[in-house]
Amino acid sequence: MADPGVWYGATGYLAFLSTLAFIASLTVGLRFWSRRLVKSRFYTDDWLILCALILVHSSLGLSFTIFLNGHFGLDAHLILDSDPAAIDTIALIASVGGIIYGISSTITRMSVLFFYWRLFPTKTVRRGCIILGVTCILWAVCVEIVTVTVCYPVYGSSHCFPTTVNYVVSGALNTAIDAATVVLPIRDVLQLHVSKKKKYTIVGIFLMGGISTLAALVRLVGSILTMTKHGDNFTGPLSALLFVAFVVEVHMGIIGACAPTLAPVYKKLRYGTASTCYSKGNQPFAYREVAEISPRSPGHVHREQNYDRPSTRLQEDKRNFVATIEHPISPVYNANWNHSVSSIAK
Repeated sequence: MADPGVWYGATGYLAFLSTLAFIASLTVGLRFWSRRLVKSRFYTDDWLILCALILVHSSLGLSFTIFLNGHFGLDAHLILDSDPAAIDTIALIASVGGIIYGISSTITRMSVLFFYWRLFPTKTVRRGCIILGVTCILWAVCVEIVTVTVCYPVYGSSHCFPTTVNYVVSGALNTAIDAATVVLPIRDVLQLHVSKKKKYTIVGIFLMGGISTLAALVRLVGSILTMTKHGDNFTGPLSALLFVAFVVEVHMGIIGACAPTLAPVYKKLRYGTASTCYSKGNQPFAYREVAEISPRSPGHVHREQNYDRPSTRLQEDKRNFVATIEHPISPVYNANWNHSVSSIAK
């Protein structure tokens, strides 16, 4: 039988994914530039998000392969009649894509949690980071096990377990973890001693990370509707849409994770300077110099050095932290911390 060719919607999907991959790459690049603008070293969360970007780019390559060589998006009977081997290609690529999805999603979340850990030295946020970090790792392990063992063997005549429950349960847990990660720092941000307008601005910046949660929720609902109608037959346009949704979700997560770090870039492009303050990341303690008007010498600028205090002092002053997204943070134990907080909302 004649080759059915490429599904008519493949070109649009691939163009959209390529554009999204470019935006994600640009966002990560701006994140690293942001660190340079404030004279900060690169941190664990920066390298993790870079690793996630590299992994998700590999899933973009899989998307091109499955659509252009696997006839993905066409109905199963058309593929079987013209190119039966393409079904095995689809199954293999879908399995590899599932593995990449689980790892890249987890790395993206861990990057966000490491970022929170540096930014908020409070017990509430740090305990939440530990709980969510462990949950993310356990979720990733479960996803990888299910992805690898759902069909045995992958090639040829294989026996597959029902995937409907697996997709729905993992998708629901994924959405819940994303939502919990997004709202984790909100309580501490709302307790900052700044105006309501600035509080809401900071909250809005952090909530931008919720775009990945929205993408995960849309994918979960789409999975339920598709499986209710078609069962475990993962071919056809709806299945192609769900596959693309996996890739979109991780890209959105990377973009959302980088958004709170881009304030110096915005200020550089708009005002010509990244910030009025900077940090020296190679100091043995968290060190920052804050330029502000001294109340003792009106009209003059003085610089103040702040160092991490022992854990006992941190417990006493756990709410006195600098909530700025410009550079690495350390707790500040005097009234001057509001200066840095307000700088991101100007």
